[in-house]
Amino acid sequence: MKLLGLIIFAIACFCLVHSSANPQSISKRVSDDSDDRPPLALIAARAEYIYRLEELLALQESDLQTNEDYLKENRTLLEQDKRFDPFLKAIEACIQNTKELITCTRGLLAKAELLSLTEDDYRDSRTINRHREPYNLITLLRVLKPNALPEAEIRTALEKRGVDFETNAFVENELLNAGASKELRNMIKSSYRR
Repeated sequence: MKLLGLIIFAIACFCLVHSSANPQSISKRVSDDSDDRPPLALIAARAEYIYRLEELLALQESDLQTNEDYLKENRTLLEQDKRFDPFLKAIEACIQNTKELITCTRGLLAKAELLSLTEDDYRDSRTINRHREPYNLITLLRVLKPNALPEAEIRTALEKRGVDFETNAFVENELLNAGASKELRNMIKSSYRR
């Protein structure tokens, strides 16, 4: 139940950030996502969503750092007087909630990257959401680095789309640094599609 509340809170925060950054009416934004837009416009809309998630993540991380710094500097003062116990507990709860929000946001961001579309996906209306284009290294690293998605989900996506790069020592190192297991790295190596 707590996780559901955090997810709803994260979505609410994102909606606030989204509406303040883009003050169009909701009906206008929904109608802008129709399929009659050119392929590059649809890709740009998805890229903007990913960009906004990245901005939200940066704000959450900044908020976490501020609260942790405050607590680090003032914990001894707050612990000296029992009247400040509720305040101390509230700050600790805020820090914990922010950490969970960051985890959820990283998951949303990784999922958005994993499902990202390319221009070729839009050329034929029958292929939308079938994602035929292989993943490039940058997208794959952006999915792996937050370590927010189960590896099984990433494997399933790779089975469907493959990758558009060959594995060499540099790529192996990047994948390793991003947290890819040996099995996943082997799968990526065998998923190259020209």
